[in-house]
Amino acid sequence: MFGLEIEELQSRIRVQAVLKKAKSTASKINLGNMRRKADGMMRQWRSLQATYMPAALVRLKALHLDPNVLVENIPVLPPSEKERDTGCQEGLQELEVALRQAQCRVALVALRNQLHIKSRLMKYKKLSSRHQRTNTRTRTLVNRNESNCMPKSSTDVGFTVLKVADIRCMEDSDSLSANPQKEARRMKRQADLVAQGELPLIHTNEERLRDGDDSDEADGGEDVFVAVESDTKFGEGRRTLSWIWNETGTTGSEEELLDAMRLEWCKAFSRMRRWNEEIRMLAEEQRLVPVQARG
Repeated sequence: MFGLEIEELQSRIRVQAVLKKAKSTASKINLGNMRRKADGMMRQWRSLQATYMPAALVRLKALHLDPNVLVENIPVLPPSEKERDTGCQEGLQELEVALRQAQCRVALVALRNQLHIKSRLMKYKKLSSRHQRTNTRTRTLVNRNESNCMPKSSTDVGFTVLKVADIRCMEDSDSLSANPQKEARRMKRQADLVAQGELPLIHTNEERLRDGDDSDEADGGEDVFVAVESDTKFGEGRRTLSWIWNETGTTGSEEELLDAMRLEWCKAFSRMRRWNEEIRMLAEEQRLVPVQARG
């Protein structure tokens, strides 16, 4: 349990360091106190490893870490990271597996709650936030909530890695359209070329290669002249929930998710009824084709 607390603190320090470097939050971040706390916990952890996991200290010495390495980048080396079964107190690995499973469940609950908060904040920012001062405050709240989401999504529990594409709310589709900011940049560049009279009527692949389209591909594949073909938007019939919502509970802090789950079920039921109606219509059309041909 102590080792999991150290890993969580390290993850929190890394997130706060990124936020402080990006200057994306107005709140004051004191990394010194957090790193001193983590350093003290790390020393206690090493003393416990010397008693119950001496092989971990041998492996740590073999890593040849830089003396100036930050405490959040020092590996904790729990029992699951050992290359062999020897050199560890018996039963520690089974105990870690049980703790990791509990950690995964708690992290998923916290992540779902933070995603609901993020959804409400983004709706408020889009519909109710006006002028620079209010927008700045709302952006600070969104960044603060984002800093709470990142440690939960990056929790190392020893299971399948949580992908960024899986971190989405219930109402978000899994087949998202292209980045709106990227599309806005493309449209702005296209408008500038039209104003300058430099936009050609026909722009073939051969001309793009001759004009040096490699720079555009390196910039993310943006094309000023044609829309990206992968921007196809899928309908509700191809929409699926992220797996993080499949194990949603109904007790404790997850009672507020009942309304969202009920809404999602109603939408899925409506889609099913609509496609069943389409199937009946197609079957009737197929039946009428030979009848009309004979007539």
